[in-house]
Amino acid sequence: MQNEEDGSGFPTVITRSQIVKMDEDSPKTDSIDIYGDFFPEKQETVDGKKTQKTKYQTKDPVDDKSDIHEASTVISVPIPEILPDDLDINENCKYAIGPKTLSIMGKLNGRMVTVKKYQRTIPDCEISQLLNDEYETIRCLYHPNIALLIAICNGPTTMEQYLVFEPLEYHFLHRLLFEEKAKLEEDSILKIAHDVANAMQYVYNMGFLHCYLGAHSVIVTRDYTAK
Repeated sequence: MQNEEDGSGFPTVITRSQIVKMDEDSPKTDSIDIYGDFFPEKQETVDGKKTQKTKYQTKDPVDDKSDIHEASTVISVPIPEILPDDLDINENCKYAIGPKTLSIMGKLNGRMVTVKKYQRTIPDCEISQLLNDEYETIRCLYHPNIALLIAICNGPTTMEQYLVFEPLEYHFLHRLLFEEKAKLEEDSILKIAHDVANAMQYVYNMGFLHCYLGAHSVIVTRDYTAK
């Protein structure tokens, strides 16, 4: 939720009216049906591919207090591959700037999306490897506390290679804490912490390890659900 660079390294703020407009344009982000919203021609495939995975148990379910081992959903819908021309990216609206990545406002088929791309300072060969590794990992994950991957863009150059995620409903956690300096209620803090832990437990159960967990990589919705 940030706008063009002001020379300080941090973009300026997107107005609240822009965020409200984004919410109106965006589909709900808590359902696999989001694929049907972005790709209507694939709705039949989406309906036919919804599958429930049996329980993913933790190594010690007796001691595990997390609620995510009770059930998990696996999406077998192939992630659509799109071209750079399919995306309308607003380079001036940067949501979050991490050590290696940028999260930017974009539109796909008229719908708001979050576009993740790699910094220009990263070598081309490393960008391709990082993108492929992240794609192969996150395409397997479907959980209410993990941002949903909508599509992958493999452009002719590394600067046109993106991962496309569900639309940003509210803010990245970094913006709330360090730019807005929001005074969160205790219940909201606990909810965010619980959701992040829930997501990390699910990722672990799926056989992956998140190697960079920070405020730049956590999305917060209007009801303070964290992804």
